[in-house]
Amino acid sequence: MKLNRKVWNNDFPQIKKAKLLGTTYDYGCVNGRGHFTSFKVSPGIELIFVDFDTSDSISYTDSAVCPDFLQLTYCRRGCCEYELPGGFIKTTSEGEVSILNNDNIPLWARFPLSVYQSANIQIDQKVVECGEDSLFKIFSLDTKKIRHQLNLTRSWYTRMTGGKIRQAFLSLFDAFEHGEPDYFRIKIIEILYLVSKITEEPLILHDSKPGTTDIINYIRSDMLDSLNSQLPISRIVKKYDISQGTFNHLFKEIYEDTPYLYLKKYKMKIAAYRLYAEDTSVTDIAADLGYDNPSKFSSAFKSVYNISPREYRRSNI
Repeated sequence: MKLNRKVWNNDFPQIKKAKLLGTTYDYGCVNGRGHFTSFKVSPGIELIFVDFDTSDSISYTDSAVCPDFLQLTYCRRGCCEYELPGGFIKTTSEGEVSILNNDNIPLWARFPLSVYQSANIQIDQKVVECGEDSLFKIFSLDTKKIRHQLNLTRSWYTRMTGGKIRQAFLSLFDAFEHGEPDYFRIKIIEILYLVSKITEEPLILHDSKPGTTDIINYIRSDMLDSLNSQLPISRIVKKYDISQGTFNHLFKEIYEDTPYLYLKKYKMKIAAYRLYAEDTSVTDIAADLGYDNPSKFSSAFKSVYNISPREYRRSNI
């Protein structure tokens, strides 16, 4: 199975051999770099570590994706925004798991923070279910049941995760340098088992009027261009031919959050990355994101990450 090269719309040069069965490819970014390392874990299962540090957008193609494709993605660092057919946007941010199948392959992706690190489990369900993997049988794992359970034919499943699922994904990163297929296989089985216990259904996205999605995205772009100001969202909306109520409703359908909550989360994602990557003071980061009062910034950060900015910085040293 060569899903790692075919889902991405490019022909990548191999840049080096990782240990054992892993191979690293260069996406060929114009600005910055984009590498991914692929491990053939077992028949029908591929584990791909993605590491992008670029402002480039990347495109996808679904022409070569098998009809029984399933992907589980965990974002360790940064953020990735995907555009789906119909103009809907799905975001995978630090600490979140996304699950999709071949019904919802994105058209393109971009990295708002110019950095994105993730672990991706890609499964050819037909190959796996026809195989003789004893662990799949022992744990009664049924990937088709997972697709149905999470309603993946209608939308992605994307949620902040913690506990056992998070620890299992992080252990894959810890084992990356060693590239041990048997260890990867055991952890992937563990992740699939834990995912099979999820019962929460994803939010279903609905089509909107032609052209309306473009207006929502224009307003969103204006919102993100004003991160360091306190310009009310309502003032931005007035520039466009759409009512505030309609905008609020459609924005939540496309981005799965209210405009206010989306903007707060977006700012906190930037703050989290800067706390990790820079020595800039919390006060200065807060000011850059439009917070004159550092305590209000800390409260907003804690509402998203459940710890204060200073605690977050200490935990990522």
